[in-house]
Amino acid sequence: MFWNNKHFELKDIPDLTGKMAIVTGANAGAIKARPVVDEIIHTTGNNNVSFLPLDLLSLASVKAFADAYKAKHSELHVLMNNAGIMAAPFGLSNDGIEQHFAVNHVAHFYLTMKLLPLLTTGPSRIVNVSAAASLVNWSWRLDRINDPSYYNRVGRYALSKVRTANILFTRELAKRLEQKGLDHVVHVNSCHPGIIRTNLIRHIVPSLDSMQASVIHAVLPMSENEGALTQLYLATASEIVDKHIQGQYVVPFGKPGCLSHIAKSDKCADELWNHTEALLIQKAPGYAGAPI
Repeated sequence: MFWNNKHFELKDIPDLTGKMAIVTGANAGAIKARPVVDEIIHTTGNNNVSFLPLDLLSLASVKAFADAYKAKHSELHVLMNNAGIMAAPFGLSNDGIEQHFAVNHVAHFYLTMKLLPLLTTGPSRIVNVSAAASLVNWSWRLDRINDPSYYNRVGRYALSKVRTANILFTRELAKRLEQKGLDHVVHVNSCHPGIIRTNLIRHIVPSLDSMQASVIHAVLPMSENEGALTQLYLATASEIVDKHIQGQYVVPFGKPGCLSHIAKSDKCADELWNHTEALLIQKAPGYAGAPI
């Protein structure tokens, strides 16, 4: 499998002193945030670690998060759009958007646009976490995202987390950065982190403490630490800049990945961008469109 050979390891991460990074989904909720922050501080000796609440089911929360960050900081070097949900029952976000599409794509698109003015002061990186499900050509019907009769748990995950949309968003943003002459300032790429033992299976099994969960975790090949390597490669590796790796999709551990027909379609990338922009103009008060 592709994870047997490591193109990138933790020892390859350069000195990041003074760099500012945002990672979404670094915990399973605000209640668990403090222990995560404490563990990072204890392990790294870096006291400059903090938690800001962010509910990706709420565009108002996304705006509040971005505004709070910008009120405290004038720089951002890494934005890792990592959070996601998988195979949840049908449901809508606070803004009336199917929840997989809302969390996995729309909220991260909105967050990126809110923080782009900081990122374009550069140099910076944007990492959009996708999945191998994007290799499959799931039906592309943006007009039916909210239709319960059209709903399929795995298919909706594959479409939204692109998961397919994340790859299309990455490719379209890379194109627009290049058109503005900013492609050497902001490097944006997407990745499949691997098949990892995490709580992402929580909507598939009765409980994360169940026998089913134990069996699934036992056969999944990668630990959480190994699963973080590909994101860290895109976020920190010097060759991203040196080789101008831009708008690409990579798999563990830093190798080029294959795309489905939909995921590599320029037409679908443009359609998704315009569809998301229209949603945000409708659902997010004061949103006037992408700053690029």
